[in-house]
Amino acid sequence: MDRKRGSKYCLSAACLNIACFVMFIAIGAIASVLRGQDANWDLLNYHYYNAWAFAHSRYGIDRFAAEFQSYFDPALDLPYYFLVANLGQWPKVVSAVMGMQYGLVLYILYLISDALVSQLVGFSQWQKQTLALICVSFAAGGSALWSQAGTTTNEVSLAVFVLLAVLIFLRGVTKSEPSPISTRRSMIIGALVGAAVGLKLTAVTYVPALGLAILLSTPVFEKRLRAFGAFGLGVGLAFGLSYLPWGAHLYRETGNPLFPMFNNVFHSPLWAEIGSRDTRYLPKTVADWAFYPLKWALSASNTVSELPTRDPRIAFLYLVIVLGVVARVTKVHDQRIGQTSAVERSMFLVAFIATFSYFTWLALFSILRYAIPVESLICVLVPVFIGRACDNFGSRAKSAAVIAAALLVIASTLFTVPPNTQRVAYADRVFSIDAPTLPRNSLVVLADEPIAFMAPFLHERQPSVSFVGTPWYLYNFRGYGVSKAIAKQIRNAAGPLFVAYYFKTPPSFEWLSKMGVRIDFKRCRSISTNVSADIALCEADLNGVPGDAPSKFKLVAKVVTVNEAQLNVRPVKQCAPAKLLDGTARVDWKVVGTDQTELFVNNPPSEAWNRLALSQSIGTAEIAKWLQGGLKFELRSADSAVLATARIEYEPCD
Repeated sequence: MDRKRGSKYCLSAACLNIACFVMFIAIGAIASVLRGQDANWDLLNYHYYNAWAFAHSRYGIDRFAAEFQSYFDPALDLPYYFLVANLGQWPKVVSAVMGMQYGLVLYILYLISDALVSQLVGFSQWQKQTLALICVSFAAGGSALWSQAGTTTNEVSLAVFVLLAVLIFLRGVTKSEPSPISTRRSMIIGALVGAAVGLKLTAVTYVPALGLAILLSTPVFEKRLRAFGAFGLGVGLAFGLSYLPWGAHLYRETGNPLFPMFNNVFHSPLWAEIGSRDTRYLPKTVADWAFYPLKWALSASNTVSELPTRDPRIAFLYLVIVLGVVARVTKVHDQRIGQTSAVERSMFLVAFIATFSYFTWLALFSILRYAIPVESLICVLVPVFIGRACDNFGSRAKSAAVIAAALLVIASTLFTVPPNTQRVAYADRVFSIDAPTLPRNSLVVLADEPIAFMAPFLHERQPSVSFVGTPWYLYNFRGYGVSKAIAKQIRNAAGPLFVAYYFKTPPSFEWLSKMGVRIDFKRCRSISTNVSADIALCEADLNGVPGDAPSKFKLVAKVVTVNEAQLNVRPVKQCAPAKLLDGTARVDWKVVGTDQTELFVNNPPSEAWNRLALSQSIGTAEIAKWLQGGLKFELRSADSAVLATARIEYEPCD
């Protein structure tokens, strides 16, 4: 009888897990679709280009097309590239598949939460399940995780590896009696985080915490060393298998297996001897080290993100630490972790992983999107701590604990302002780009950022085209191998030369001008895309005066009229650096044969056309200081027929 009852319980638990898996995967897919198509900066700069370049063996043909990120391992970008290549005509399907990773993270968090709440004493099964779902809901809305859901930044993919390692570790210590983590389990945990590091080096944040947690969880010294050694072996083998092929490629090409990172160690002549680590967000003072999360917990700030963020979740780590210390000091459990109750041992070790990982992240990066596992584990721990505090009280207190945890999640979610990562409306394809067909053997200089995403589509029209990147900072590295190789490729171009940049704001052409590259700004064609502002593709040659780069620009309007409509957009003809132009203009129009006209303005890649003025057949509008390159105007009749169009561009002053 007991055996039958146990079999029914196992069957119902398995069915519940399957139902939760399907539910969370569906939630991830639906959430991603509803948020719109991903068009983040890194995707347009290198995630799509790198995968395409790998698939088409572009190494040695293109140089620096996606800037220094051209040298990043494309392994994690390949799934998205092949999705677009095969399902590009169904952008919502691509978005749904990308969002499933977010759902998988939620499912793993549910299993971690369930492993912790299942050990709470005196809670009903319904209360435990509710508390586990509250933990997941808390994590689901976190700024680090939610902002990356359905995107190509690959942070969610890494979180799957790291959180799965935490789950496997947790299941090894959530037993009624202390038991050392087996060497097999330790090696699997190490292999997961080692593979994550091999796929993207930022995952190194979580290796020390899991290694030390394995040491703490094992009371016997010899077994502790054995488990830790197995963990290290797993990390080393998995890292080698996942990174060795790309590292060997980089070493052959550059002399640095991590190029351009750590070039102060490997001394490749192709780049400056610098570490190339982004240190903009690191804590600057002792107070920052102590209270950094409070900077974005109470008010929106750019402390750990390029985009404003307000989120108290990571700041709750202080609560976790305080409750953990209080539990130890008051001897809620015994002195040795191996002799504590199951829930206390599990809570302590997960809290240790979250805390140690947080300080490692703080020291290495302090970039919010790299902290998804930290944020998620904190979100799991807080409701569990609330439930644990009511273990010694009655059923009403336990119900109150569940309600309090739910209210905390709701309040935090309403208070949170996640980073508003770039998303666009769905078009007929994932990438809808009106790429022209260039002459054979054309060389396209990508002089702006992020712009490399369009390279595959120009190549599709003309397979002999090649690309080089000349971002704004390249001039500062002009004496190194990369810059010299780019200069040589431009000088020896076998076909016509083109320069690509965004109409919105011309970049610095200083490096190109030093080579004598002359850009014909009057012979530019516009490339419209659904994911970015319009791109200028201008003809160029090597007949310029070295160093004669345009430094001052003026705004001009390129007008196309239909029938007898007259549209004039007159920007203030002020010669100044592009970023300092004041954007003031006067618009006037005259139309024959219609009683009502409307003037609309659009700022790509947005599809929204905002009405600027409503008038009769003759009208005037004033624009005060917001005119900029790339803006589009449409003059429409009462029946919405387009009578005239205009696009604002920059031209260098004579």
